[in-house]
Amino acid sequence: MTHLALALLAGLVSAVGFAPLDLWPLTILAFAGLLWLTEAAPSLRSALARGWWFGFGQFLLGLNWIATAFTYQAAMPAWLGWLAVVLLSLLLAVFPAAAAGLAWRWGKGNALVRILVLAAAWIVTEWLRGTIFTGFAWNPAGAIWVNLLGTAGLSQFVGTYGLGGVTVLAGGAIFLLARRRWAAGAACIAPAVLGFVLLSPIRVTEPAGFRPLIRIVQPNIGQQNKWDPGYERENFRRLARLAGRPAREPRLILWPEAATPDFLSIEPRARRRLAALIGPNDLLLLGGVEPIFAPDGRGVAAYNSVYVLPADARILGRYDKGHLVPYGEYLPMRTLLSGIGLSRLAPGDLDFRSGPGPRTLDLP
Repeated sequence: MTHLALALLAGLVSAVGFAPLDLWPLTILAFAGLLWLTEAAPSLRSALARGWWFGFGQFLLGLNWIATAFTYQAAMPAWLGWLAVVLLSLLLAVFPAAAAGLAWRWGKGNALVRILVLAAAWIVTEWLRGTIFTGFAWNPAGAIWVNLLGTAGLSQFVGTYGLGGVTVLAGGAIFLLARRRWAAGAACIAPAVLGFVLLSPIRVTEPAGFRPLIRIVQPNIGQQNKWDPGYERENFRRLARLAGRPAREPRLILWPEAATPDFLSIEPRARRRLAALIGPNDLLLLGGVEPIFAPDGRGVAAYNSVYVLPADARILGRYDKGHLVPYGEYLPMRTLLSGIGLSRLAPGDLDFRSGPGPRTLDLP
């Protein structure tokens, strides 16, 4: 039981490396602790249990925002949010457990091999977590590097999941160096260090000629105010102010997801209000809702969309989000779950539908 408690503690510590705390050295130390716990496991079942408790602790702390989301809708009690966090953490902990079990099974008797297997298994299990059952890729281990200089160049070659493997290797290096296994520790971390040195410098190629300006607007509108009709005018005013004034140079202005509550495809007045904010050579990309109607005119669903608007208020292009978030953008098994009082975490009576998939929008 002591080892399981330590695994839970290590998992909790590993989560503080993610935003907003960004205490990334503690995440690396936590992985060193997971390697020690895995090595000390007397059986495969014990290794699986320790990996499971590590994952449970990491997700329990890292997913606490889900409980907060329950406070922004009235269909379900707020306490149910914490139950959702616990239940989801119990399920997602299966993936770290599998990684720890593989490391124990194939790395017995050789610490370096065990570290390499855990790094590889962590990459695979995180990919599986982000893919199967609609995917839930929240807080991959590689996310701890996002605010550190030198990772952008490496991530373009190994990806986010590859950086998760780097995180495990860094923990493995600490694990080995603490035992004064200098050569093995250096071998464990050398590929990652070499990759950072050789691949990390960000090389920016400046275009030789004229180029448009890109303006990204983050209005910081709280969820408690986003869909409140009383705040609609203030929300629009904030977005409009941050969009800036038209300039001589053409601009590409980006507004966030669900920036407007209007149905732009059927409300030309709403499009004209937006178009009035931009110059004749500007383009506005913004998120909105595209309604889907039944033949009798009744709204049945919607798309979570991105629109492209020029100054003449036409819609030049639209992208409909293809990979939706369960419980946030749609309610799985709606007939069953709505019958017992469950609802989506985001406001709205209609579920979103998946779009046809990735596409390219040509911006003139």
